[in-house]
Amino acid sequence: MVSGFTIELLNILFSNSDLMLMDLIKLMDTSEEQLMSTIHEINQALDMRKIPLIRIDKDTVSLDSKTRQSEEEIFKLFFPSLVVPSELRQDVIYLYMVLDVNYRSVNHFQDLLGVSRNTALKELRIYEEYCRNNRLNFSYNRQNGYQMNGFETLVRNGIEQSLNRILIGNNSRIYLKHIFKIAEIKVNISRTYDLITNLAKNYDLNFVLERVEQLVYLLIFIQHKNKLDLYDLYYDKQTVEYFESFILYDFSESVCTALSITKPEDKLYFTIRFATTIQGSQYFIKDESLIDLTEEIINRVDALAVGVLGSKNDHDLHQNLYEHLVPAYYRLKYDIPITNPYTDKIKFEYEELYHLVDKALEPLSLRLNKVIPDDEIAYFTIHFGGQLRNKTDKQKQKYRAITVCPHGVSSSLLLNLQLEKLFPSIEFKGVFSAVDVKNIAADDYDLIFSTVYFETSKPLFVTTPIMNWVEQDVLRNQVKAKFRLVDSHHELSLNNIINTVKKYATIHDEKALVRDLNRLMYQNQRLEGLDLKDLLRKEFIQITDEVLTWKEAIRFAAEPLLDHQYIEEKYIDAMILKVEELGPYIVLAPRVAVPHARPEDGAKKLGISLLKLNNAVDFDFQGDEKKEVSLIFVLSTIDSSSHLKALQQLANLLDDDENIDDMIMMNNIDDLYGLIEERGDLDD
Repeated sequence: MVSGFTIELLNILFSNSDLMLMDLIKLMDTSEEQLMSTIHEINQALDMRKIPLIRIDKDTVSLDSKTRQSEEEIFKLFFPSLVVPSELRQDVIYLYMVLDVNYRSVNHFQDLLGVSRNTALKELRIYEEYCRNNRLNFSYNRQNGYQMNGFETLVRNGIEQSLNRILIGNNSRIYLKHIFKIAEIKVNISRTYDLITNLAKNYDLNFVLERVEQLVYLLIFIQHKNKLDLYDLYYDKQTVEYFESFILYDFSESVCTALSITKPEDKLYFTIRFATTIQGSQYFIKDESLIDLTEEIINRVDALAVGVLGSKNDHDLHQNLYEHLVPAYYRLKYDIPITNPYTDKIKFEYEELYHLVDKALEPLSLRLNKVIPDDEIAYFTIHFGGQLRNKTDKQKQKYRAITVCPHGVSSSLLLNLQLEKLFPSIEFKGVFSAVDVKNIAADDYDLIFSTVYFETSKPLFVTTPIMNWVEQDVLRNQVKAKFRLVDSHHELSLNNIINTVKKYATIHDEKALVRDLNRLMYQNQRLEGLDLKDLLRKEFIQITDEVLTWKEAIRFAAEPLLDHQYIEEKYIDAMILKVEELGPYIVLAPRVAVPHARPEDGAKKLGISLLKLNNAVDFDFQGDEKKEVSLIFVLSTIDSSSHLKALQQLANLLDDDENIDDMIMMNNIDDLYGLIEERGDLDD
């Protein structure tokens, strides 16, 4: 029986170029003994079939090109004994149950999951409870075996959720092909994929490749669904007319016709789903209300995460966000599930920005009257994270690199940002698809960073769209093994630390030491940034009884920063000009404004000042009581990230109306400072 460890190792080897043995141990979070033992077992199987073995030469693990060409054969070699991992079993059962199968017995589920009879029965009991909780009918009798049915909308929602969870992992195609094999249903995945891609060319449409794959499987599962479900798809006239005006509807109709999916509701159903996968939305879906919503979200991000957004590419920022907002809007509006494989990473590694983006998405939440799921917030965080200014000192750049990412604009933006910080001595020429690389002259670049492995004559380094500290360390080691790079003075290699320790001490548990050092170093790396109480000094707090205009109030609030040379006079002018141009977007909470400008507008040091107004100031220019402001926090930011921790703390503080009430009631600077010091910490 093949273990999940074996499959994970094969996936890493086939997804990467050469890897140092120590780096592979870190990625697998294992011991050298277990790794070497598993490689030996795999090589025995390869040798029997005359396939070149996994090589280990000078502590470097690599695959021969002929071995890579045999990837499908190798995975098929282990496929008969492959056990579906426990976390995917319920999804595999669900997808098997929706298919049009005459008879299902316990034996079928044993074969489906690769488990014992008792385990199969246990999984079926869990599945029965799932059906009961989700208004699906699950039954068994000797004549018909196990059957499931329900309302079409509920069943399809479950299909999409299960496909999401399976497709974000490795070996997804193996599991899905296995489901069809056990169901004895012949499908042609590549033919359906080719149908969509060829029709897309006819309509001049571009789709995010990874999401097209999910739609291919969704189409096939709906083609071969059981006939017991109660068809309840319905769209009102307004929705029909809205989508029929887009070229996507004609495209969807062509796809459905070719696949013999004939019901009008299905054409609209897939139109909406294709709308969630399209690239270049501004060309195919023009919705003025969504354009306005894009503008509002950008303004809120700019107000909340001061200094994060660049000032030179406003047009690109609006265009890219609109392209991301449109699919997200349709997913949320029509309850289309999505799974973001990077959510936990993003919430941990970009905690402060994630928190602020969550607050910035309130207009989208209000528009749809729905809570924005964490997975969607994480995708928006990727998008805005890609706009972070990179203040890494540029070194002499003697190598040129391109980045290849099929996951879409947002993921590639953040990946490029990480790569630029990791390799300041490399010039990055841009982000491309694997297809576009063929059109780039080989003399224009020296190496490739990619989220997927593909054959190329240039050195290729494969990584994830969002790297943790271990993955960054492994990638750095891979690149330095082939290129002479100038070390950054910030660089601290885990391998160097381990090798130094080995010179002077005996390591009894290297795996545990690597893990603990990684956690320590990674934690220290990501907790950069000062606290709110460090940036808002007591001498920067003022209280006034004066009756001021909003412009006078901003100038008054900024005086401590100006007097202590944290900002220049032009910074205050820039703050006022921005409010005149965009309106009172800086009013982030009832009675609270956070004016700011960009670092290049005259910010010299990182700091925050506070003015408490005993006579509220109207920031709306039209007498809207909601824009009456009594607290003004002025922020001076010098880069894209060092202030985010303090901003998250400030946002948490202002989330509670009681905190705002208490600050407004206070007329003593010591009391104000004490409250902020006491209540301004990050939420646990």
